[in-house]
Amino acid sequence: MKRIAKTAVCLLTIGIMTFQGPLVAAHAGVVEGGTTSIGGITGALDKYFSNTEESEEDTTTELFASAYVAPENLAIADVNDLLYVRKGPGTSYDKVGFLAKNSACIVESIDENGWAKITSGKVEGYACADYLLLGEDAIARAKENATLCAIVNSTVSGLNVRKEPSTDAEIVTKVKAGERLAVSKEVVLNKDDANAQIWVEVKVDDDANANAVAYVSSDYVTISYELNWATKYTPYGSDVSDLRVRICDYAKKWIGTRYVWGGNSLSYGIDCSGFVSQVYKHFGYTMPRVSRDMAKTYKTISISQLKPGDLVFYGNSSTGYINHVAMYIGNGQVIHSSTNYSGVAISSMYFYSIIKCGRVIND
Repeated sequence: MKRIAKTAVCLLTIGIMTFQGPLVAAHAGVVEGGTTSIGGITGALDKYFSNTEESEEDTTTELFASAYVAPENLAIADVNDLLYVRKGPGTSYDKVGFLAKNSACIVESIDENGWAKITSGKVEGYACADYLLLGEDAIARAKENATLCAIVNSTVSGLNVRKEPSTDAEIVTKVKAGERLAVSKEVVLNKDDANAQIWVEVKVDDDANANAVAYVSSDYVTISYELNWATKYTPYGSDVSDLRVRICDYAKKWIGTRYVWGGNSLSYGIDCSGFVSQVYKHFGYTMPRVSRDMAKTYKTISISQLKPGDLVFYGNSSTGYINHVAMYIGNGQVIHSSTNYSGVAISSMYFYSIIKCGRVIND
């Protein structure tokens, strides 16, 4: 049986600390064995001071970069489909959640029959240890799949994501507390900002622009490396048609497929509209290729009318421009291919500003 790594290491979190005065400094802290070490950013800060003293031009400077550090007893789901998490140690117990390919969990123990007691996000239960990578194998896989993210702080009801690093810039979308945005450039400082405010450059899901980025204020986010965790298992309900169930179940089979802008392969790489169109294609539907054209094609419904298999469209909350699409699967959740999750994943339907909802299946 594979044994659990016993190295006591905490997950790396990069805290943004604000000080009085003209500079807002960023520190990368790694907690290891009860001691704290500070990432090597002195040179970057010295260089920034030198640049700002010698030049009156606006500058944008990276202040740090860091590496993923695994938590103790990390395990990674080594499956091509889904690994179910059950209420007890055996297949006779009810499902309480599932781990997709390369999703992470923390193993508390493994019994003599090979069932691991795990915690993964908000899911607690048991999974077959035969399908979990442990120890150094888990750490290696985690390093390959961890995404540097800006996590919206719990005290924020709605965070503005802006087109430029300025509070005067256009609002591209809004995100709620706990949601994550993939970081494009770790941390930038806008010299032209009177408050010397640090802005985080984040990737924006946009099937019309491969390099779309936007900015959030570091005052309202925490920067950390994130893995995907388990999803709670919830039945679709008795009023959901068999076709809708089959479409949603088929979509879930591709969780973990990496995000590729313009991609059309459910196996090797796909973007948001490619994912939705390929899933529906499997059931005989032909769809437009980009999200805004899909939005024009299908009947508009309200959020309260959503059923599993319906589409949710996202975009610019100021202009109504649509650039992302996801499939609703019930319980306030969607499945989609997103840069924020490095590929196909399940998330809250409110991860971006919703522009409209659409119905493909008229049942």
